[in-house]
Formats: sequence, C-alpha cells, structure tokens
Amino acid sequence: MDDLLWDAVDSARRETFDPSLGEHELARLFPKADLALVPIYRDLLALAEEFEMFTGRDLGLWDQIGELFGAITYGIDLTRIGGKSTGGTLEGEAVAIRTIRPGGEEAVTIDRAEPFEKLLIVRIDDTYQVRGQLLPRAALPSGESAEIRLGWGDLRPVN
Repeated sequence: MDDLLWDAVDSARRETFDPSLGEHELARLFPKADLALVPIYRDLLALAEEFEMFTGRDLGLWDQIGELFGAITYGIDLTRIGGKSTGGTLEGEAVAIRTIRPGGEEAVTIDRAEPFEKLLIVRIDDTYQVRGQLLPRAALPSGESAEIRLGWGDLRPVN
C-alpha cells in the first residue's frame, strides 16, 4: 500500500490517533507514549491487513497490535516475562491487555486470579479500526467463576 493511500485510509478509520501525524502533534496528544512505537504499530497493522486481504488468512499479530495501541494511546509500559506477553504497567499499576481481533468473537476472557489493577480491552474491527477502553478492576463484574467474560457491546464508558 503506498503512503498516499495509507494516509487516506488511515485518516478515515482511526479514531484514537492517526499515525501519519507529525512527531510533535503525536507528542502533544500522547505525552506518555514512546513515539518510536508508532511506526511499528502502523507497519504491523498494515501488514496484518494486507496479509489477510491477499491470502484470506489471519497473520496472528492482533495481541501485539493491541499491546502497541495501549502503549501509544495510554502510555502503558509493556512488560515481558519469559517471552510471554503479560500486559504492562501504568502509573505503577498492573494492566492486563486483551484484544478482540477482526472477524473474531466480540468478547474477551480474563482469569480473576491474574494480578492486575486495570484491564485494557482493545477492539480491532473488520475495517481495521482500532479502539480501546481501559477499565479499573473494580468496574468489572463480580462473581464466583474463575474467569470474567466481557463483550465489547457490554462496555460502558468509565470515568
């Protein structure tokens, strides 16, 4: 996809941020973000979209794209333990990140025993528009089950 087409498509479908913005504008909008992640995010999203468009197959990068989205838009410091993604931290609090992929189920599941204070749910829809909602653990449904299941349509803005 050439840059002109990318910019036009990107501007039309990204509500949270436009990676084609200049570095100064991105720094103003996302003061806690590591701006070096923006081109990686942009390239992975484009690669995943193009791969699926040309092959009809899923490249499997959705969790990493969701993590980068969280790092850029919320300033989450991503962590890795033994090569496995664990989410990250935000202002000293553990954040679990779950991603809804295009064409996938519109819900996420998280283990109640997982140590986190906040949950970021990232949704990448069928047009590759990326949105997210950061929820404090206290806002999650209570219950006795080992897992919490949340549908994207069930989410309400949390202040």
